[in-house]
Amino acid sequence: MSEYIVIGLGTFGRSLAGELQSLGNEVLGIDIDRAEVQTLSGSIRQVIEADATSEETLRELGVANLDGAVVAIGGTEASIMATLLLKKIGLPYVIARATSELHEEILKLVGANRVVFPEREMASRLAHQIGVPEVVDYLSISTDMGISKLVVPNHLVGMTSREADIEERFKVRIIAMIRSDRVIFGTSTTERFEPRDVLIVSGIDKDLAELSNYARSDS
Repeated sequence: MSEYIVIGLGTFGRSLAGELQSLGNEVLGIDIDRAEVQTLSGSIRQVIEADATSEETLRELGVANLDGAVVAIGGTEASIMATLLLKKIGLPYVIARATSELHEEILKLVGANRVVFPEREMASRLAHQIGVPEVVDYLSISTDMGISKLVVPNHLVGMTSREADIEERFKVRIIAMIRSDRVIFGTSTTERFEPRDVLIVSGIDKDLAELSNYARSDS
């Protein structure tokens, strides 16, 4: 069992804290806002009203003995200070939430091991799922490239990936195909698509969109 501190209990912070706890980890949630703390007192086992920009407070909480931290504070200055102090105290792994590229750069300079843009990442996933119902899920891997998970169109059932000409036609790469009983990696020249097969495909966003529109035309 690992122990984490989540600083900032807004929408992102409290969701993450709850998920970490549900996975069997010990979670200490802290926020400077008393209302947020009171709201979560029944759902997170350890939740404290505290100022994470105070080195003395962090030391008193014993954060140096934890396995990692997530700085989910919305305020730029406060998140930078909290990240700096956590690394100064000796916490081995700190994930920090950024709101801009400059914010990200500063967080890395003060020691953040990983920087995330939760709103941007979730918006990207949601936009792809809403815009194209055939897309089961979407993961952005750069500004214009991603990985899509989509159901094989009915009109391709019975064909191989080569016969369907998906990779050449749409300039994408099939990473794997998921079937109820197994996962088939790479592009198989002999495996024929079956109903409800799911493809994991990577490529440029515009090419993935074309493939998704092609899949949609079957519905």
